[in-house]
Amino acid sequence: MAMQRDYEKCRILNYQYTQEQTEQVEFFLSQLFRKNRKLFVVIDDDPTGGQTVHDVNVYTNWNYHVMLEAFKTETVMFYIMTNSRSMTRAETIKVHEEIMDSLNRASKLTNRKYEVISRGDSTLRGHYPTEPDIIRKGLGKTVQKEIIIPFFQEGNRYTLKDIHCLIEDRMLIPVGESEFAKDKTFGFKNSNLKRWIEEKTSGAYPAALVESISLEMLRNLDFEGIEQILTDKKSKKVIVNVTCYMDLKVFAVCYFLALQKGFSFVARTAASWPKVIGGFPEVPYIQGKDIVDGNSSTGGLIIIGSHVSKTTEQFETLKNSGLDINFIEFNQHEATDIRRLEMEVQRVSQLTNQSLAGGLTTVVYTRRKRLDFNTESKEEELIVTNRIADAITTIAAGIEKKPRYLIVKGGITSSDVAVKAFCATKATIWGQVAPGIPVWKLGEGSKYPGMIYVIFPGNVGTKNTLYEIVGSLQ
Repeated sequence: MAMQRDYEKCRILNYQYTQEQTEQVEFFLSQLFRKNRKLFVVIDDDPTGGQTVHDVNVYTNWNYHVMLEAFKTETVMFYIMTNSRSMTRAETIKVHEEIMDSLNRASKLTNRKYEVISRGDSTLRGHYPTEPDIIRKGLGKTVQKEIIIPFFQEGNRYTLKDIHCLIEDRMLIPVGESEFAKDKTFGFKNSNLKRWIEEKTSGAYPAALVESISLEMLRNLDFEGIEQILTDKKSKKVIVNVTCYMDLKVFAVCYFLALQKGFSFVARTAASWPKVIGGFPEVPYIQGKDIVDGNSSTGGLIIIGSHVSKTTEQFETLKNSGLDINFIEFNQHEATDIRRLEMEVQRVSQLTNQSLAGGLTTVVYTRRKRLDFNTESKEEELIVTNRIADAITTIAAGIEKKPRYLIVKGGITSSDVAVKAFCATKATIWGQVAPGIPVWKLGEGSKYPGMIYVIFPGNVGTKNTLYEIVGSLQ
């Protein structure tokens, strides 16, 4: 696994459970779902985490009264969207302490027990181990272990032999060799998750102490052995190797069995795990005709903020597609001078409103050349990055008429537009428009209640996915 490999020739990825195994696991899960009485709370570090679920509430406000309302709702799961990936470490600590206080108070009043999933990036970026550490402290001594599952099938992220990988250009690549490992704020070196944990904890938690659940255990349906690892006291952290949803379901059986025996866990996972433990069935993708406001004469709006290479590739495909689209570049390099940045925001806002009023599909995109800050401080870079995000939010907030449809590309960007520009405190994750691309319905109290909002993660899809979605909306 140290070398890049053609994923189609990797037998371990193409493993098929027998029909008998599949039926057995599905039967066990269905029984365990019915017996489960715990509520699952997904604390999501950006709004892209609803990539696999549907008809689930997501809250952007976590005060006690809002959380009490969430606990009283007849549901097995809800999301709290923090956008903490855009925060400093001190900010995310404060936010998670506030959330845990609200959850504990709501749980006590409603007498409803809960488990927490810390939903993070499938390419391992984000505030780890800070966020699960704060959650564990908030839950107290009841937590048995921290479970790490970055598997995300919809985004082609897999874990095998303890090494986390992704697929690029048909090649299976260890994530530490990808562009995501070079992230200026959350960069890392190790693809082996045991060594990654040691790296991210600065050696405080050695790789040798991390347990792992192998693919062999899962595929042999070794329920007893897996549950033993989950409930023993040998280690406080366990990683789960997963390359398909059936692997995840086998593990879920053992997870639920442990919950029934009174154990509790903090899970740091990507978006696939909530789908499995929430028992969400497969549903059709949302059609373009259901996203577009057919009564509107205003143009559709696409905002592109992400700067990962996949987003740029998708943007270029859209730009060269020949679709009738007006492209407006926002030069984020002006962020080094606040006055020039204000003038750039005014310019782009005016052009955007003119374009939308004329009924044109409009793409507002950040200049594709990244802004290099020439600083060694990751948090200083994050401050300037957030200044750029605030500028994009100001442009979105200045929209004078509701767009015919809205697509926002990039996690931080889509969060800021929803919360700061459109004042959304609650939404419903309606479903997905394509694999890994969630669709929200904005709730009451937002600028546009009921508005359909397509959240397009920066690192998901093929080079044609953005073009195909926009084409279906045209």
